Amino acid sequence: MTDTANPGERTLSAASNLFRVMQELSEAQADVALLERLKGAEARVKRLTAEQQTAVAEQDAAMTAEAEAAEAAKFQGFTDITVKDKRPAESNVLTSTFQITYTRLTFDMDANASVPMPHTCNGFGELPNLAFDYLVDKYPQRIPAKIMALAPGEPREAFKRYFMGLKRGYLKGSLV
Repeated sequence: MTDTANPGERTLSAASNLFRVMQELSEAQADVALLERLKGAEARVKRLTAEQQTAVAEQDAAMTAEAEAAEAAKFQGFTDITVKDKRPAESNVLTSTFQITYTRLTFDMDANASVPMPHTCNGFGELPNLAFDYLVDKYPQRIPAKIMALAPGEPREAFKRYFMGLKRGYLKGSLV
C-alpha cells in the first residue's frame, strides 16, 4: 500500500491522533482515581461520622463551659441578697414595702481595693437590674411569698405581674 498523503498531512493526522489518545488516557486515569476514592468512601463516611460526633460533643462542652463562665462573671462580686417585708401583716402585696439588701464588691478608696459592702434599696424599683437578676436567678426562694403567689414557681412572671399591678394600681384576678 502506498501512502498518497503528503508528509505534512501525515504529521497533522499523527498529532491529532496523539492528542486524542492523551485526552482519553487522562480521562481514564481520572476515572481510575475516582473509582479508588469511591471504593474507600464507605469507610471514610464511617470515620468522618465518628469524628463529627466527637467534634459536636467537644463544641457543646466548650459552649456550656463558656456559658457557665459568663454566668459566673455576670454575678461576680455578689455574695448575698435578702428581702425584708417591712409590713408582714399587710396582706395586699401592692401596699407592702420591701427592703432589699445585697452585698457586692465595691471599690473602697480608703482601702484602695474592692471590698464586700452592703447596699440597701427600699422597694424593687430602686434595685439595680443586675442585683434583681441575681435575686431571681440565684435566690428565687428569697422572693417574698406575697409576690411569688402571683405566679407560683415562675419568679420572673410573678415580678412582671407585681410591677404591672403597681403601675395600674390593682392586680387582675383574685390575688390582691
